[in-house]
Amino acid sequence: MLLSGLVSPLWAQPTADLSSLQASPEYQVALNYLDEDSDRYVRELIQLTEIPAPPFSEESRAAAYLEMLRAAGL
Repeated sequence: MLLSGLVSPLWAQPTADLSSLQASPEYQVALNYLDEDSDRYVRELIQLTEIPAPPFSEESRAAAYLEMLRAAGL
């Protein structure tokens, strides 16, 4: 009940806010990056999902993901 009172105003935002966001140069740069880098993203996602990681035993996959983040400088 309390959450609905907090979330409702978010849904009431005018669509003009979304339109102005989509028209911004920053949004276009981000969209272009995602389009241009999608092959790498898919390749890395496949690489991660091929690592066996049964429920509650995801350490190997987590270590590989951590290494990817570090290699990216994060």
